[in-house]
Amino acid sequence: MSIALTVTVRPSRYLLVAMSILFGLGLLVAFLAWKADPQQYSPSLRIGLAISCVVMSITAFGQFFYQRKTWTIDISGNGKIQLREHTPTHTPNPASKRASSEVQLLAQSTLWPLALLLHFSDKSQRTTSIVVLRDSLDPEGFRGLAVVCHWLGERHRKET
Repeated sequence: MSIALTVTVRPSRYLLVAMSILFGLGLLVAFLAWKADPQQYSPSLRIGLAISCVVMSITAFGQFFYQRKTWTIDISGNGKIQLREHTPTHTPNPASKRASSEVQLLAQSTLWPLALLLHFSDKSQRTTSIVVLRDSLDPEGFRGLAVVCHWLGERHRKET
């Protein structure tokens, strides 16, 4: 049986919507803290809470947005994994794709029916984590990647 597979994992639109909602809720909490009853809460508490909520919301959303990348995962028939990161599509330099590197699927990867949280390690022990939701791939690609990752996990368990 051949397990060769090549998939391109796009950033999840559902995760972007969820993070946008959380960003909006953070700003709503900041607004409510700002407009809280001045008799009940001190001005410094209200201002501090409002500023903290705004800073945390912007930081979390910015960090999430900064980490949205497209990845190509190439798994050969013998289980070797090549991982390639693509730069955003608005980058004018077509040669800006990072060279692919051979990686290993780590045991702490989480494989659920609706989501895969894949942890990879390269030869220099640098870890890369990729969140794969169902909308990140076409249905056949998601199923194939899940099956291959389960197979690799079982193979790794038998080796250790």
